[in-house]
Amino acid sequence: MSLVAWLVVSLVMVVIQGLLLQTACVAAGERSPRFVTALFTGLMGASLGSITVFAFGWTVGLLVHLFVGRTFAWIAGIGLGFLVTSTVYKLRLRLPVGASLKIAALHLAATWLIDGLVWGVVKHGLF
Repeated sequence: MSLVAWLVVSLVMVVIQGLLLQTACVAAGERSPRFVTALFTGLMGASLGSITVFAFGWTVGLLVHLFVGRTFAWIAGIGLGFLVTSTVYKLRLRLPVGASLKIAALHLAATWLIDGLVWGVVKHGLF
């Protein structure tokens, strides 16, 4: 796959985050934010959640991995990232806690689904 194709796929994956967050808000029964607000909120939630998971994994996560187990450390890291993401949605979109958790779950599930589909297309050479 050429460099231009990788850049186009990466750009589409970033831009689609706003649409996926808007869709998650509507599916959860909440007011949908404008596209730019949804895009910025989605990217901020993903960035802060990823940074949190990375920091957890290299600090407390190592201890959890050593003393409890790898699976528990992995689940705790994903859960912590999910909570940070839903907190960003709660604060940025002014939502109740339950709605922000539901929207975060829907948005992350849709993102993982799209990521998996794109990975499958790229992996099997359809590009």
